[in-house]
Amino acid sequence: MMRYPGEPGSAPVEPSVNQPFFMHAQTCRAGAIVKKKRYKIKKLSSIRGIKTVVGFTYKLATLVLAGVALALPATGAGRDAAGYDKQTPQEVAGTREIRNADGTYRIRADDNTLSRPRQASKLIQLRRAPPFDPLTGVHLTLPQRLTSPAPDLYRRDTANVVDAYIIQFHTQALPAYQRALQAAGVEIVTALPPNAVVGLMDKTTRAAIESRPFVRATVDYLPAYKLQQGLENRIAAAGADLQTYSIMSVSKSHRAALVRFTESIGGIVLKGDPAQTQRAALATSVNDGSRFSAKLNAAQLLQVSRRPETLFIDLRGEESEDLGQVREREEFDYIEQVAGYCGRGVGIEVYDRGFRLSHQELVNKSILVRSPAASGSGGLNHGTEIAGILYADGIAMSSGLLRCAARPIVFSRFSAFPGNNRPTESQLRGHLAELVDPAGDYRAVVQTSSTDYSTTTNYTTWSAEYDEVLFELDLVKLQSQSNTGNRNSRPAAWAKNVVAVGGFDTNNTVERSDDSWGSASIGPAADNRIKPDLSGQYGGIRTIDDASNTAYRNFGGTSGATPTVAGAFGIMFEMWADGVFAGGPGQNRDVFDARPHAATAKALMIHSAYRYAFSGGDNANMSRVHQGWGAPDLRNLYDTARDNGWRLPILVDEQDVLTPGGTNSYALNVDGSQPLKATLVYRDLRGNPAAAIHRINDLSLKVTSPAGTVYWGNNGLRNGNWSTPGGSSNTIDTVENVFIQTPAAGTWSIEVLGDDIVLDGHPPTATTDAVYALVASGGSAGPAINRAPRVNAGVNQTVVLPNAATLNGEVSDDGLPEGAGITTAWSRVSGPGTVNFGNAAAVDTSASASVAGTYVLRLSADDTELSASDDIQITFVDAGTPVVLEAEDFENGLGNWRNVSTGDDEDWTRDAGGTASNRTGPDSGNNGSQWYTYLETSDGRGAFNAGDTAILEGPSVGGAARTLSFFYHMYGSDMGTLNVDVYSDGAWDEGVWSISGQQQNDNDAAYTPVSIDLGSFSGPLRVRFRAVADGGFRGDMAIDDIEITGLN
Repeated sequence: MMRYPGEPGSAPVEPSVNQPFFMHAQTCRAGAIVKKKRYKIKKLSSIRGIKTVVGFTYKLATLVLAGVALALPATGAGRDAAGYDKQTPQEVAGTREIRNADGTYRIRADDNTLSRPRQASKLIQLRRAPPFDPLTGVHLTLPQRLTSPAPDLYRRDTANVVDAYIIQFHTQALPAYQRALQAAGVEIVTALPPNAVVGLMDKTTRAAIESRPFVRATVDYLPAYKLQQGLENRIAAAGADLQTYSIMSVSKSHRAALVRFTESIGGIVLKGDPAQTQRAALATSVNDGSRFSAKLNAAQLLQVSRRPETLFIDLRGEESEDLGQVREREEFDYIEQVAGYCGRGVGIEVYDRGFRLSHQELVNKSILVRSPAASGSGGLNHGTEIAGILYADGIAMSSGLLRCAARPIVFSRFSAFPGNNRPTESQLRGHLAELVDPAGDYRAVVQTSSTDYSTTTNYTTWSAEYDEVLFELDLVKLQSQSNTGNRNSRPAAWAKNVVAVGGFDTNNTVERSDDSWGSASIGPAADNRIKPDLSGQYGGIRTIDDASNTAYRNFGGTSGATPTVAGAFGIMFEMWADGVFAGGPGQNRDVFDARPHAATAKALMIHSAYRYAFSGGDNANMSRVHQGWGAPDLRNLYDTARDNGWRLPILVDEQDVLTPGGTNSYALNVDGSQPLKATLVYRDLRGNPAAAIHRINDLSLKVTSPAGTVYWGNNGLRNGNWSTPGGSSNTIDTVENVFIQTPAAGTWSIEVLGDDIVLDGHPPTATTDAVYALVASGGSAGPAINRAPRVNAGVNQTVVLPNAATLNGEVSDDGLPEGAGITTAWSRVSGPGTVNFGNAAAVDTSASASVAGTYVLRLSADDTELSASDDIQITFVDAGTPVVLEAEDFENGLGNWRNVSTGDDEDWTRDAGGTASNRTGPDSGNNGSQWYTYLETSDGRGAFNAGDTAILEGPSVGGAARTLSFFYHMYGSDMGTLNVDVYSDGAWDEGVWSISGQQQNDNDAAYTPVSIDLGSFSGPLRVRFRAVADGGFRGDMAIDDIEITGLN
């Protein structure tokens, strides 16, 4: 199985420790350091879908790192001068890419359509270095200790060393290419835009995949790439002083192993009490993300940076803080007067410092307190002012923006996290998960925070952590940008899935004409994304004060602007629940249950915002990166829905799925009497803090006029409020807009393009795809645009001859063209014999084969204009051949296995990347796979007491002559007993198989295989695994790869 020690390196000449970090392209050096080798590429039968691969040879260029020569593929006989393979097209797993000599390419999508031509990138883009082409040679100047890893003494067996590498593709990191690499032994952990991924593999696998026709280069993911700028100087200084670092692992499944390693070398991992901020039920599902914090000295920092499980490390900073006019400016008064919306049923949490809940403006509120509300004066008053902005009764000031809110929520980090007033990573995730728990007390739709870690201009591990958890939880979180007057902003504000709020000065008037930017923090983000997202009133906000129960004050900064924008979001959620965008008010739905997705809420607020006029680009006073997309305008949002029959002309709430290279099209009929506006927002996965580009997937917005003029998302909007035609698609922002002041009359096309969908942005479906929010106004919805049918051929099967396979496909269609209907057909793609279908035109039918073997069958669907297909693999075996009757590897859940509800004490837990305790449990699944199921034995969280049991029970299995096989891992000094029981003829046999005590000697030791003959049992049977704890926390036993075979 794979193991993860550092790889011994050579000893280059070490430059001065004070030498700056820089990188530049350099011609490959000839002579001794340039190696040449010939590779003969044969047919790649291991990659499904490749029809032919022409043999070719290529040289190896050289990557020079402070005297260390690393070989990488370069141009040669099989490639042209640009480094592109001359043979085109190439088809991989049903996806065909066409590469052209001019450096462009096109992708054939699943519906058989070709993507638009895209320019291939030859550059790897990292935060710590200028973009570079790995095929032309690179020179990197760094201290030797960062480029030459020393042997890692924590792992003794280095026979199968695994390390992290950047894998660059010729075109895109298509899902089909990733599957092929995973089949070859690569564990892909994250994307690295524009056309690379980071993967874990050994050196043998690396050499093998470099010959794949879609792989352009592989590059060591060096420790230097993983460090915040300046940390190399701490390592060079070799000091013993401890510093607190924020460490992000390559994936959630690798976090536990990295935590264990950090503790094993003496690092102090910061841990909190999960019971303070989260329910135990939530802890098992969202507790552990990818990031953790630890105190390390210089030597320990270097060791952690060398680990393949480490994605990025930065300093963990300190946490600090960042109405009448507001009600009128953002149209709260208008909405309440016209429609009566004032926050009823809206759950918004104020996450801040202390709160004086005894204040006369708050004392009569039924405030839900998620932690004891610290009260006092001085530093604890920050949260009190914000609570007043949102919830004040209006006794001696303007009423709060959500004065009718039935469930105000406050959270004091001062009392919840005593000491340093900062949550651990587990507390942060559990805290947010508790907010959106449907069965919980809070059922919140928004969290607003005007406090966060020290300001920075970078996308940090904290930024990535927020992107990760908000992608999963689908919660709207607002974060103050801060008050530095420059680009230094809160780490959370740089997160893609956070609504970052800037600020503008009002000059104490309600008129917009004299507003200006002053001291609020600004964008753009380090990768040039537009930030902030929205802005609010920066000063002069009358609210309550913590000095006494009757005290008031003027409040400001982005700390004040952020809750004003949060209040507008709250009213929007109330409008949504009442049906303002769904046919008409009066529906009175539950705000939490009816809520739109977070991306849709963000799109609605941006789409309807008031935008200050400006010119002159980013240096203008009210530029796009100062005001964001403007200030909330609830009246505009409400009136737009009312004027369109209580709907928006186009409103997509993540219901439309987009596949890699695909396009979803919409039509808008425009009469030219009002501006045309289109807004695209999508939730994106966690970015890589080491990367120069923070987005993972790239969705693009394209608007086309009746005459064919094209407007790309955000083109021209950094220079003013109206889009300019032409240009190219936006490749960095996850928010894109097109605003056209005077659109031509006619039917406009609005398209969302899946230009680069690398990782799965829509987990509910089995394939790699993405969803999005889209809002468009300025006309009426045009005729529906036909989309290809969606086809699912079903799951792979094994069938015993002469039986036929039962085919249960699924086909869905949009009904277009009208009246055309849809035609479906099954066909044989490959196999050793002939196949007869019961009814080849039926979606549900049967298939019989003439001879045994593996067959690929295809289900196709055609609506007369567009077609699509999906394949299934059927293996026919001769009678008497054992077949798999039940199998589970836990990679996608527990499958047909379940924890029993009665008769035991604890549950088996599905896990990946190592259990939480030291010196017990496995590092991974069997044979280096990711997931397994195990018994947790920590006190308070599992089977800690001697005799505690956990039972995992499988499904009923028929057949005859059956055999059970599985793999176990039992490492730990407190290891208990693992039993296998079989249910047959109405009773459990508990004496089938048993083993007790420690069996493995390390976390990374190989699993032990077991095979049990079940031939003595007749009729249907069930198998269960019964674990019995010995007492103590080092008893985490695991099982994986369960399989029952027999005659069917």
